Amino acid sequence: MSNTNLPEKLTNFTAYPQTEQACRDELSQANFDIDSFQQNRQRCSLSSCHGMCCHYGVHVNQETAETIQKVVEEEAEFFKSIGLDLPKEVIIDDEEYEDFPVEKFEWKGMSSVKKTALKEKPFSRLVNDYPKHFKDTACVFLLDDSRCGLQELSKAKGLHPWYYKPLPCWLFPIFIAPGEKQPEIFLPSPEAEPWYLPEYDYDGFFTKVPCGQYSECGQIGYILLQEELKFLSAIVGRNFGQEIQDAIANSAESD
Repeated sequence: MSNTNLPEKLTNFTAYPQTEQACRDELSQANFDIDSFQQNRQRCSLSSCHGMCCHYGVHVNQETAETIQKVVEEEAEFFKSIGLDLPKEVIIDDEEYEDFPVEKFEWKGMSSVKKTALKEKPFSRLVNDYPKHFKDTACVFLLDDSRCGLQELSKAKGLHPWYYKPLPCWLFPIFIAPGEKQPEIFLPSPEAEPWYLPEYDYDGFFTKVPCGQYSECGQIGYILLQEELKFLSAIVGRNFGQEIQDAIANSAESD
């Protein structure tokens, strides 16, 4: 594993400085749906879900695509050492993009026609009630034990675990939608499932995986996802956790 490409002092939170800047530029005034984060959720268990949220890989923006491809070339031995047999091209153009344009539904700062390549994985035999519209494929960075290879690289280099992980991956199940005037940050519910697209014969994504579903015995979303909100806050320059606490306090006073 090489450390030659690490700066002596990191000035960014992730390997994607342009993406971070886009977050600061466009999410500093984004609509933050605080009520949505009061839904109960629970962490998924990789031993039971097997990383099914990775079944289609992840759409990434141009900077993320180029960085990941470069990192794979530089760290080929590391990825082999953890059991990943990666293809030469780990980033591909989504063949379904013209019929299923991701940028219509996701904030443009996160995605494009580019996505991580796929490999076969028999999720339908591994996961109980695996959605019929989900494929038996997985992101090429998904390890056999369902950990993320990019996250493992970050940890091996002594960096934040999400340093190399694409924004949509570490943020999941939080979603950023384009919005009419400003991007919208929210925790999807069955009533607000961003990928419920009957015109594409697609029955949803966020609320079809365990960590995106309501859990009666789970935790309130803003508590369960406080690490994700804290990391996003640091990048954007907002304190989403404090915004939630202030809203709760104001609501209690008005009652």
